[in-house]
Amino acid sequence: MPNEPYDLFGYHDSPDTFGEKPPYTLERIKQSLGTESTELNAAFYHLVRYYPDGFVKILGDVNDPNLPYALDFLYSYPTGKATEWTQVFAPKWLASNDPVVLAQVVHVIDRFGGPKEMRLMIPLLASNEPEVKNEVKSLLGTWVNSRAFEWDKLTSEEQKLLSENIESEWIPKEKPFENWPSMPWRGITLYITDNMTRKCRGLIGVKEEQFKNQAILFPHIPAIHSRGCLFDFDAVYLDRDGTVLERRTVPPDQNFVNGPRGSTHVLELPRGVLPEIKPGEHLTEFAEFFGRNSFAYRVARYEKSRART
Repeated sequence: MPNEPYDLFGYHDSPDTFGEKPPYTLERIKQSLGTESTELNAAFYHLVRYYPDGFVKILGDVNDPNLPYALDFLYSYPTGKATEWTQVFAPKWLASNDPVVLAQVVHVIDRFGGPKEMRLMIPLLASNEPEVKNEVKSLLGTWVNSRAFEWDKLTSEEQKLLSENIESEWIPKEKPFENWPSMPWRGITLYITDNMTRKCRGLIGVKEEQFKNQAILFPHIPAIHSRGCLFDFDAVYLDRDGTVLERRTVPPDQNFVNGPRGSTHVLELPRGVLPEIKPGEHLTEFAEFFGRNSFAYRVARYEKSRART
């Protein structure tokens, strides 16, 4: 093997600066594959540029000894088809028993994969390879806390693996509102959303039977959504002093459900529960959560200021 970088291909400069195709053949490129020499990245660079079918063949063969290096190249030097190749080959890559391959696959999916590829990684949470499992837990933990995560579209086995391995407010639990601030109110339990994560999560993934005899108060939130909710519920819109402005039934999968003008707070109730709560009623029990000195108000101010910066 030549000592100088890239000399295998008949020139001595960086592969990024050459003009015409240098005098080399596919066989000469293959000579540098399977090594950890300085020519390795140059070989993949030329393979992708001039013989993409050869690079795709490596990506599609989990038994090719060059696959880990090809994945590393794909991550470090992304091509225009990196996302497309990731979508096509991810199922094959994740079926590999080689921890080196799996470790590289995690990084590639992190950069180029979507929700479908993220779901394919969930079974790796049962891996016996600590390094692979830790990488997957870290990546899936980020995905679970993103807007792209949809709990209700996962299989029961996928939900079980995530519940056992990842701690997140977005993963429903047997007691979905455990550790939330709460208070008894009119014969039911009222939970208060005291941070933005809980405000965004709300009833996502919660089963209807888990919401019986319960309610959620969203202080200083004038609008809600029902993405990921599994059942209809009632939304009660309140003004800044706690007077009911409107009560309506909200179906699942609504992006934004705005209240009438003047809405400042929202109360979510099981459908038909406490029918006496109607427009015009003043809910004085909530005054401590509505004032400018309340904890909920300070949280809302902080979250808004952080969103602006």
